[in-house]
Formats: sequence, structure tokens, C-alpha cells
Amino acid sequence: MTTKTRARRRPGAEPQPLRQPRLDVWLLEPCRRTGCGKEAHAGRTPDGWTRITVGGSGEPPRIYCSGLCATKGIALAEIRTAPKGGTR
Repeated sequence: MTTKTRARRRPGAEPQPLRQPRLDVWLLEPCRRTGCGKEAHAGRTPDGWTRITVGGSGEPPRIYCSGLCATKGIALAEIRTAPKGGTR
């Protein structure tokens, strides 16, 4: 038989808020690598770079230097496909 235990707080102690990771640094700063986030033209994507196309987006295909930058690019393209005013 397994017994469940709960973490105990001191009486009157305030619960501590969860710490959020600092994403604002990479979300707000543009990448410093030349060509990252630029429109992809016909031809080969540079080795190690990622070419992203989001269906239904008015954004053209773009190239990114890393997975982190590509993730940000995908998110921005998806936001730009959302209908204005949100959904109901």
C-alpha cells in the first residue's frame, strides 16, 4: 500500500509564485547572423540553415540559422495568418 503525503507549509506562509523562464531576450532581439529571417530565394538553402514555409500565410518562405530562430519565425507567420479580431 502506498501512502500519499503532501508538502506542508508553515501556517500563515504565502505560497511562492512559480518562476518563469526569461524568453524576452531571444523573443525581442533580432538574430545577429547575417541573412537569418530573410526571404528564401530559389536555389539551395545554406547548409545547417532551415527553410520555413507556413501554409495559408501571406509571408514568403524564409531561411533561419537555427531551430530557435525558425521557431520564432513559424510563430510570427502563424500569428499573421490569424483573422483580425480573434475567433469566436
